[in-house]
Order: sequence, then C-alpha cells, then structure tokens
Amino acid sequence: MKSLIIAVVVLLIAMPVVAQDATKDMKKAARSAGSYRLDPEANKDKLYEAQELIDGAINDPELASSVKAWQTYGEVYTEVINSEVRILAISQDTPIVHRAAPTKCVQGFTKAYTLAEKGFEKRDALKGLSAVLNNVSYLASIMLSAGDYHDSYAAYTALIDGNDFLVANGEASIYENQEDFEQQIYWGALAAFSDANYPEAEKQFGRLYKVDYDSPDIYSAMYEIKKQQGDVEGAAVILSEGMAKYPEDKGLMFAEINDALARGDLESLVGKLKAAMVSEPDNITIPTTLGNVYDQMYQEAIAAEDFEAADMYYDDAKMYFSKALAMDDTYFDAVYMMGAVEYNKAAQLAKELNLLAEDYSKEGTKKYDLKKEEMMSQFDTALPYFIKAESINGTDRNTLIALREIYARKDQLEKSNIYKDKIEALPAND
Repeated sequence: MKSLIIAVVVLLIAMPVVAQDATKDMKKAARSAGSYRLDPEANKDKLYEAQELIDGAINDPELASSVKAWQTYGEVYTEVINSEVRILAISQDTPIVHRAAPTKCVQGFTKAYTLAEKGFEKRDALKGLSAVLNNVSYLASIMLSAGDYHDSYAAYTALIDGNDFLVANGEASIYENQEDFEQQIYWGALAAFSDANYPEAEKQFGRLYKVDYDSPDIYSAMYEIKKQQGDVEGAAVILSEGMAKYPEDKGLMFAEINDALARGDLESLVGKLKAAMVSEPDNITIPTTLGNVYDQMYQEAIAAEDFEAADMYYDDAKMYFSKALAMDDTYFDAVYMMGAVEYNKAAQLAKELNLLAEDYSKEGTKKYDLKKEEMMSQFDTALPYFIKAESINGTDRNTLIALREIYARKDQLEKSNIYKDKIEALPAND
C-alpha cells in the first residue's frame, strides 16, 4: 500500500511538468518564428524548430483553450506559408512541402479569436488571418495548376472559410469586390470536382449557383454531380437551365448530347448533333455519332416496317460516316460503323430472303435469286470496311464476328474458320 501511495504522488507531481513544458515549447516556438521572420536566410532552421515545437505544444490538453497557443500556431504557420511563397517566387516548379499549412494557419487564428475574451486578442487574431489569406490563395492556385486537387481544395477551403470568418466578425474581405472572391470559390469548387469530391464540389458550386455566378461550367459540373448521385430529374433541370442561359456553350452542348444518348432520345439528338457540327466542324466524333444515330433510327424504322423512312435513315447514316471518313479514313469508329450500317442493311435483306424461301414457283424462285444477289452484293459492300477496321484494331470482337459471318455467307469457310479461331483466342472479358 505504501508503494502505491508514493506512485500516485509522483504521478500527480509529474502532470503539471508536462503542461509547463508545453507552455515553454509554445513560447520558444514564438521566439523561433520571430527569429526566422527577421532573417529568413540566416535562420531557416528556426522555422522548422518553431513548427515542430508548436505542433507538439498545441496537442497538450492544457493549451487546448489557450488563446496565446492558437495565436502562436497561426503565426508559425503564417511563416511556413510565407517561406513556401518565397521559394515559389524563385521557381514555381519547386514542390510545395507543407501542403497542410493553409488549413493549420487559418485554424489557428479562427480558434484564437473564438477563445479570446479581450479585445486586443480578437484584433490580433483577425489581423493575422487577414494578412495571410492572399498567400493561402497563391498556394492553392499553384497546387491546382499542378494537378494536386486534394490539397488544393483544402487550401481553397481555408481561404474561403477564413475570408467568410473575417466578414462575419466585422472585418473587410481581403477582396475589393465580391466577384473576385467568387472567383476563388469557383477555383475551389473546380479542385473538389477534379478530385471527385462531389459533396464538397456541390457545396461550392451550389453557393455560386445561388448568386447566379456567370459561368457555364457551374451547370456542367452540377449536372455531372447530380448524375453521380442518381438524381436524374435534378440533373435534367440543371442541364435545361444551363442550356437556356448558355445555348452556345460546347461543354453543355455535349452534356446534352450524352444525356440524350443515354435516354435513347434519337429524334432530339439529330438536331443537337447537327448544331454541334456547326460549332465544331473538325470534331470527327460528331458526324460519327450522328451516323450511328441514323443507323439506330434505320433499325427502328425497319422494326416498325416503315421501309420508306428506313431507306432515308440508311442514306443519312452513310452520308455522315462518309463525312467522318473524309476527315480521317483511319478513324476506327467511323470505319467500323460504315461497315456495320452496310452489314445491317444486308441482314435486313437476309430476313426478306427467308420470307421468299418457301415459294418454289418459277416467279418465287426468280425473286429469291434476285434478293439473294442483292443481299450478297450488300455484304460485299460491307466487307472492305471490316477488313480495314481489323487492320486498325485486330482484336475488336465485333469486327471479327462480322468478318466470320460474311465469309460464311460467301461460303468461304476456310476464311470464316480463321476468324472463328481469332474470336476464340480473345480474352474472355474482351
């Protein structure tokens, strides 16, 4: 029992020593940061020392409610941020080392203000926060340009929250006009979106949406976010609003095209794609997609036995695939789809041929032979496109299947079997 009492007494005596050491570390961190501020070149090590000391001290429970500790925390990380900016001023290719510094710095000053009871403490916290935010913005922009979207968004969040904190507590924004601040919110939202952090991207883009910020990207991004969330109706509303406000925007135009494709809304797609061709005459994917739409409309017309419309859609499909091939005759999608539209036509003729097969009359046999000749001619028209498609991409399963079927139709079984073997040699998930 006696030894136990002694142990407890030792423990009770030791506890204040830990707090006292943390306080000493906090004060030493402040002095080291001050030495660095006076002569950054001669006192580089002082900055690292200050950072290490304040990181340890701020985690001490006794300092968790210390205004001075949090103020020092903000001031030390102000110097860390300033050091990064000085290095980047010499070379923007230099990697940013202390990527969490903006978050820590803003946290320090806002926490100090929240805990402060004296007026001068509150003023010091707001003054420190106001002084550092421009450099926070600079680091955020550098990280965004470098593709470091995660840390860039964290820095932009520190900037946005810090500026909001200033304004909420009676200080002026660091930006002369609201539009400049909204530009920072936009970059922050873009960083979050690029990092696939959709909840945060929606939060920031939503803020801009509410103030009618002038950028079609807001609508494009919010449309994509709502699609990711499975909010089909919300996505449609945002897209419709965006197109009404920015009818010439290419990003929204293609979003609308992709949306119509996903819904299978072929009729509306035609007009959208034709408008897109005017907007981007050198974009080969547009006539290729338009040709594909007409091919699908051809097949729907055939299924509905509207053969007059089917012939028209077939001609339109070929026309747009030809436009794509005129841009680049090695573009696989256009080459393959030109073969496919001819193949689909031949397949329809094969169905018509089967209907004539039961008529053994002289007239029936004549019709059968003519239809078969027409069908084989159509397969022959498709064949060169698939051969070329294979030369571009020799492992495309659909191309190999088409070649196997065409050679089988032509009774060239040896060639057909070659493609059968090629198909079987493909990976199972290809």
